[in-house]
Amino acid sequence: MNGEFKPGGEIAWRPTPEYIENSRLRQFITRHGLRDLDELLQRSVTDLDWFWSAVLDDLGIEFYERPERMVDTSRGIPWTRWCVGGRLNIVHNCLDKWIGTRVEGREALRWEGEEGTTRVLTYRQPIVDLRVYGNRNFTLGSFYTFLIGIGMYGTTYLVPLFLAQVRGYSSLQIGTTVVVAGLFMMVLSPFSTQIARRLDLRIMLGIGLSLFAVSMYLTAMSLSNQTGFWELFFPQAVRGIALMFCYLPANMIALGTVAPEKLKNAAGLYNLTRELGGALGLATIGTVMNERLHFHWNRLIEDINPARPVVQQFLDAQTGHLEPLISGDPAQAALKLLAGLVQREALVLTYSDTLMMIGAVFVAGVILMPLARPPRTMFSR
Repeated sequence: MNGEFKPGGEIAWRPTPEYIENSRLRQFITRHGLRDLDELLQRSVTDLDWFWSAVLDDLGIEFYERPERMVDTSRGIPWTRWCVGGRLNIVHNCLDKWIGTRVEGREALRWEGEEGTTRVLTYRQPIVDLRVYGNRNFTLGSFYTFLIGIGMYGTTYLVPLFLAQVRGYSSLQIGTTVVVAGLFMMVLSPFSTQIARRLDLRIMLGIGLSLFAVSMYLTAMSLSNQTGFWELFFPQAVRGIALMFCYLPANMIALGTVAPEKLKNAAGLYNLTRELGGALGLATIGTVMNERLHFHWNRLIEDINPARPVVQQFLDAQTGHLEPLISGDPAQAALKLLAGLVQREALVLTYSDTLMMIGAVFVAGVILMPLARPPRTMFSR
């Protein structure tokens, strides 16, 4: 044979009568009192609700809530709805329902790498085991790394953005301003292990969370349309120190009480939680900033009324200043300049509110600290 498929050629294999009688299809036909395959085909197109309900039952698909209707074509065939009103969980049907049965020891997933590495997961050994969250310290530690992700990624996003939008800094100016936090983290890094050996890890983490909240307050209070390197130097230094007080104890609290056989899975979930905190934190920060900017703009614009003498005096002064400098309407340019100033001040207030919100989240983390148990690690001996 040359490997080519020729339609209408000789049939290569026909099932034996015994094979047909033992097939799932034959058992399905018999179970539902049908005569043969032709009757099944006919009913499958004339009674869709019965057919698909019978198929899902035969496949062992388990619903939390049975569908009210299996097929709904009331909106038209192109917009057919399936399993209307039904609720199920795909993980339950693929994995969980086999736990405690003879199937649980079988292969559920096999992975083979190009270099020949093979990994096999059974139904009893899921891809992601969330049962580790039953460990109180791991749950709290994951919550704290979630907070750290919000703070670390959030401030790394907010401070440069503030300097670009409000101060108009270049990339080089922004870099030389925000490098302060990283430098203080680098200086403190060699000492963090020694500090962890001498302090209860819960106290160390509490200090770190508290310092981070303080740094947010200091940063928010220092913001103005003139804020630059020196105004942000001390708040950023405190933030860098705070993060170094957070990283190690959060890791040890989360993973220090996890059983060795669960540690690999727990470490993956723990690292994922920090990244998730950063992602959700940035999304929330963007939403909050849009709302607060709209709020502050409306509040500030209420007082920018040309009928007020001080506002009219500003507009007259700017109009007179711009008249010999531009070819267009100087009065319109003065209004545009005033709108830009209002936008700038609204941005300053918005950044301040957002930083205070992040600080409040860290204060909440400090309040929950007594719930953590002392982790059994070499640092707590």
